[in-house]
Amino acid sequence: MQSPFEPAILFHMLDSAGLRSADVARALRVSRAAVCNWRKGNYALSPEHYAALVRLAASYETTWLAIHRAMSQQAPDAEPMPGYRLHVQAFAGDYRAQMHQSFRACLASVTALSTEAPGDWNYQALSDATEELASMSRALRVIMAEQKENDHA
Repeated sequence: MQSPFEPAILFHMLDSAGLRSADVARALRVSRAAVCNWRKGNYALSPEHYAALVRLAASYETTWLAIHRAMSQQAPDAEPMPGYRLHVQAFAGDYRAQMHQSFRACLASVTALSTEAPGDWNYQALSDATEELASMSRALRVIMAEQKENDHA
């Protein structure tokens, strides 16, 4: 099923998370020029690249970085989509602790998926869970590095 979001909205969501064209290009395994052309509307995204862009915009990495930016007053002035600020405000309080709790739950899920003999593993579920874990790790790496910089400033 195709997402109802226009690419411009997806790019705005990525911008809200602080992801640059180079980051998007790396995640989608395309050139930075391709991403710039998609952003400008010069070229249409293929269905495969559109699906990858939707996954990136909806990933833990993008969501968590957007929440972090909003909570640390780095958010953009305009909402990428209606309800964005409300969604971010739902994480008010110690959002980092909530993120670490989610990370630990995902890690436990990976562990649970890999307790049987390797021939009995659900490799699709394991692949999905490890991708979520990697997405969370990338976001937490950025968030915790910023926290360390602020603590030492």
